[in-house]
Amino acid sequence: MHESISNLSNLIRKVDTNFHNPRVHGEGFVVTWNKKTNQIVTKQGLLSDLFNKKHYEYFFVKSHTKPIVISKIPFEWHEGASEIALEFYATFQLKITDQTEAHKLVEILSMSGTPEKGLFNLIDKHLHHCMSKMYKKCLDSQNSNLLDEFYQQELQRGESSELNTSVCEQMQQELKGMDFNIGFTLRNAPERYAEFKYSTKIKETGLEVTSECQMTLNNYQAYRKSEISDIEGVVAHMKAGIERAIRQHILGKSEMDLLSNFKTATSQDVSISDQVKNSVKQQATAIGYELNSFHTLPNIAPLRLLNGLMLTFDKEDGAFKTGMFGSRVRLNIRMEVKAKEGEFEKYRHLFASSENDNQIDLLAITQAQILDRIKVLVHDICKEVMLNDKFNHYKALSQFEELIRPQLEDEIGKRLSEQHGLVVSIKSLMAVESEDAMRLEELRGKKIPIQFKHFFGGQDGIGAEYSFSGAFEVLGLVVSDAGGEHSWETFEKWDFGYRIDSPERHTNTALKGNDDRVCKKLAIENELDDIKQEVIRLFKASTLLIPSITLWVNKREYNAKLQDELLSEVSALLRRSRGMDLLIERLEIKDESLIQAQLDSRDRKLKSIADVDSMRLEQRLVDLKQSKDEKQKLADEVTERRLSFLRDSDDFEDLLDEKERIENDYRHLNTKESTIEELLPAPNSHASSDIEELADVLTKSNNQWETNDEK
Repeated sequence: MHESISNLSNLIRKVDTNFHNPRVHGEGFVVTWNKKTNQIVTKQGLLSDLFNKKHYEYFFVKSHTKPIVISKIPFEWHEGASEIALEFYATFQLKITDQTEAHKLVEILSMSGTPEKGLFNLIDKHLHHCMSKMYKKCLDSQNSNLLDEFYQQELQRGESSELNTSVCEQMQQELKGMDFNIGFTLRNAPERYAEFKYSTKIKETGLEVTSECQMTLNNYQAYRKSEISDIEGVVAHMKAGIERAIRQHILGKSEMDLLSNFKTATSQDVSISDQVKNSVKQQATAIGYELNSFHTLPNIAPLRLLNGLMLTFDKEDGAFKTGMFGSRVRLNIRMEVKAKEGEFEKYRHLFASSENDNQIDLLAITQAQILDRIKVLVHDICKEVMLNDKFNHYKALSQFEELIRPQLEDEIGKRLSEQHGLVVSIKSLMAVESEDAMRLEELRGKKIPIQFKHFFGGQDGIGAEYSFSGAFEVLGLVVSDAGGEHSWETFEKWDFGYRIDSPERHTNTALKGNDDRVCKKLAIENELDDIKQEVIRLFKASTLLIPSITLWVNKREYNAKLQDELLSEVSALLRRSRGMDLLIERLEIKDESLIQAQLDSRDRKLKSIADVDSMRLEQRLVDLKQSKDEKQKLADEVTERRLSFLRDSDDFEDLLDEKERIENDYRHLNTKESTIEELLPAPNSHASSDIEELADVLTKSNNQWETNDEK
């Protein structure tokens, strides 16, 4: 049987007789076909068989409970006499469950040739009809490609949902509603898209050329003619073509010729890069691919500048000074720098590596060298703008986006373009906080406790020492109507070793030899402690602490007024001296003499209670010992009398009488062992009253503290 229909024998095949044995042939039906009358023979008799048997053909149709699947039936489609042709594999399923369906299948297939070939002929007929229709639709739509139908994302490579649906619908009509489904797939369908990078080394010059290529399949017929079988073959073909194109158009060119004519043609009609691209395009077309994108670039740094280089300022590039006391702001800049075509004389100084820059060794110039030289230009521009008098350090931080960034972008773009022939595209430009700004952030938000004592004396020289406690917190810098310039300069002049270039790190022994992180931590601790000592000194030096202590302790309304005045005075002095706004909590006041007196009284009372309890316990132990001795003496006497009686008495009844008499004589004696509770001293009213008195003293003391706090 022909290869194209050999797989159909699993569904229908010709047999020699109408004899059918399920064990031999499998489940199915034998259908007799009269090729003379082109009819199914349903009624057979001895006489009719005798005259017509020579016209009979027998076909076995396999029966399945589930649809039978026939795979990899090859088909071909040609568009008339043109070279346009596609090859497919078809997979279909058909379900035959009874004798009637078997008869119907043989009858239908016989109309298209012999039954075993009829199914193939039917499918082939409708495949050509549907493919021709799809091809015509693509011609009518100028932007459409026939291959687009066979590379849909939701389907496997080389399959078309429209073709499958169209052929399936027409076949179901031909088979009069039988359970039938079919799918077509391009045979050896190639990858639609190809993308790769390739590096070509030219040994003669030491030059290395990097190429990037993207292609799309658009001519399946050309691909088949190339006899390439997979995507690896496509890439290998293209790499060989790139090698030839580069050697043809780049090898032998001088470095200056490459630099002058690679991107833009000056001494010839087509640039060197376009010449290479056109040659590579022909290689792609020869195997049925369209070149979507192709870039090639020799490893000559100046040529990379023509395509554009990314330049980045980061923490390694230092900071720009903006204040009087060493304040600096780091700039984070990311920009693309590209050389203007045709203005080589303006940027050729970026490649000059010797006094005679006419003899430029372009291969010796690295990309890093070019970027470093451009960085110097950008750095000088930024330094000039940042040192402008109207941009002090406070504005450099708080108003960078509004004031400084627009001028920086404008100056960088304008000067690099006009003076150096460079086009700049700034991707990002921002100010990174300076060390003093980070120092301020670390000072903020920490609540620092303060404590100090102050003696208030009277005219007679007798007074009391009071303790004050509270806390402060750094809120930030003082913002004045003038924009905060003075407060920032006042703040940054204080130096505790936080800045990396601080002289304090060399003079302070505690900071010497530590890394930057440790120095910053110690500097913050030292500065907060210094602020705390200044707050305490200002409190003690204030004249508001001189008035009578009764105004602080006993007069609540005066206490509030004095505290408000005192806190306002100290805060104002700190704003002037440090440029910082501090939140100082209200002070808590305690009488140290009164506290000590109350503590001494409590200790004496506790000692007195302990002494009394000790004396009572000792007396109780003496009493218990005496009682025990008396009881032991009586017990010994009773025991002795009992033993004496036993020795002298001969009558048991006399013994019982004597026992009863002894018990009556000593009935008052209790010989029961004492418990541990009985050995302890019993609570007495005197001890209870002492405890109550101590509690009363402590309560009064607490009440007095609460009264003082309120005042």
